[in-house]
Amino acid sequence: MKNKLLKHCFLLLLLLVVLPFTSALGITGPVFPTAVRFEPNYARELNYIITEYTGQVEVHAEGDLAQYVTFTEPVESNNRVVTVTAKIKLPERINKPGSNSLFIVFNDNPPGGGTVSASIIIRKAIWFEVLYPYKKVDVSFNTPNVNTNETANMVVGVRSLSELDITQVRAVIDVFDSQKNHLTTLETPTKRLPSGESIYLTQQLSTIGYLPGAYTAQATVFWDDNQTKINSTFKIGTLSVKVNSYTKEFVKGAINKFDVEVESKWNKQIEQLSAELYINDTKVGRTSTETLPAWQKITLQGYFDATGYELGDYPARLITHFDGESAIEEFTASIVEAEAGAGKESPGIMIKLNTTTFLIILVVIIAAGNIIYFYLQKRKAKKQPEQAAQPVKPAAKPKKAEKIAKK
Repeated sequence: MKNKLLKHCFLLLLLLVVLPFTSALGITGPVFPTAVRFEPNYARELNYIITEYTGQVEVHAEGDLAQYVTFTEPVESNNRVVTVTAKIKLPERINKPGSNSLFIVFNDNPPGGGTVSASIIIRKAIWFEVLYPYKKVDVSFNTPNVNTNETANMVVGVRSLSELDITQVRAVIDVFDSQKNHLTTLETPTKRLPSGESIYLTQQLSTIGYLPGAYTAQATVFWDDNQTKINSTFKIGTLSVKVNSYTKEFVKGAINKFDVEVESKWNKQIEQLSAELYINDTKVGRTSTETLPAWQKITLQGYFDATGYELGDYPARLITHFDGESAIEEFTASIVEAEAGAGKESPGIMIKLNTTTFLIILVVIIAAGNIIYFYLQKRKAKKQPEQAAQPVKPAAKPKKAEKIAKK
């Protein structure tokens, strides 16, 4: 038991010491945010600079195309910077169409010597797009949000994933309201799509006569003898806001915080948004002034001093101001008694623990437990010899029985 507790305590202390000294491997080199189109006999050299390593740096390749990568011997400079070059030489043809992966892997092996350490591995990804031997496309559809009476520019993107050209590509766009009622049909011009290229089919939608709200557009893309359908939603906005919720109940004799959640119905940012609270036609509170991005929600906060108000219900009004416009909400405000204990905050201590703090506390608890345990064991061991050394007292002689009284 004693050895087990000591072992646990030692491991926790060791972990506590090691954590703050964890190193981060630094890699500087080419970045490939998008896929690289495969070309026969593709060749390229990638130079990498490695810093902040702790031990021996190893570099290798993983993924579908790992066999086509070689590396120069890593060279370390006097200021602890390692340079290495990855040489990519792809073949004439790759049999797997679609995405092919290649990862340049950097492994920092920390020195040994009996210390506790961990390897750091970083992978740099490169994806190669290999065209299909048959006709294949990737379709996207973008329908932007607009305000009433504006024009929406609808864009259908078509990308070739094929080794073959596609001679005719066009799109038919159907627009529906939120109740799925068909409103109109738009058609784009016909275009040719060369192998491995991308084109964009555009058409404009006039929203004159359309009510504010949510809409759906469905694009049917015809490419030679094939077709692909794709949906996209968009909104038509107006300079207005929706008040989703607000505080209706307040505590008598207290300064009350009130919240107002507001949602934008406008396709632009509202620069000035605030709300005022009226009770009995008297303004009793106002929120701060905020900005509200297009189609987003925000919670405004203000304060109302309910001192002097009696218990009961009062006619109230909330006026929301937004970029020169306003919206009014009529409601009933209630003044209520504070609940038992409400408004009285008892002092307390809040401790925020991170990993290191938690480990420190845990180690202290275990150490204290060990100290108490060893102390009790020591006391117990000390008492046993003392008890063994004490002379054994002879048993007390029984008292003589009292003489029985003569009859």
